[in-house]
Amino acid sequence: MNRFKKEEARAYQKTREGLSEADIKRVNEEEARNQQVSQLARTLHFELFPEESDNQLDSISDAADRRRGINPMNPEYAAKVNARREELRVTPLGKNGMPTADDSWDVAFREARKRVAGSESIRNYRAYAYRPRRPIDVTKANRPILILNEPQKMEDKATLETLPEFDPLFIIRYTLLTGKIGVQRAIY
Repeated sequence: MNRFKKEEARAYQKTREGLSEADIKRVNEEEARNQQVSQLARTLHFELFPEESDNQLDSISDAADRRRGINPMNPEYAAKVNARREELRVTPLGKNGMPTADDSWDVAFREARKRVAGSESIRNYRAYAYRPRRPIDVTKANRPILILNEPQKMEDKATLETLPEFDPLFIIRYTLLTGKIGVQRAIY
């Protein structure tokens, strides 16, 4: 058990210390509901405000522009995004195209609380929870071309299991040791 898990177990025990079984059940239900709200809020935030994670796909020059206060986004796109943000009563993006406040998270958490507490069923919540939202899902949707330099150094089990998750169009392997990696169609 790592340090985080130990601290988590200690906090779990501390919050339930001296409580009756009914109180422990109530605390467990409340924590489960809060976890549902947090997961749903993350999903909703990604769906409602995708522009806040656009910077994760910035090139080196775009990232440098953002640091200098220049917005690398298309001006029409930025205007459209800011108009939508104003409709949702969220502060517009800053000059560099980055959010200047956390009020978009407040909107996402408010909506998540409504859905979990209101008429939304657990089935609908699960549909939201399993929607693609990881960076690998975005990459997979674009069918990338993977270029591996020295692939013989990447033959561990975890790498070989993870590469197909990218659903690549094809893989280019640059190596001098074609016999060791079992390449069927080598180009010389």
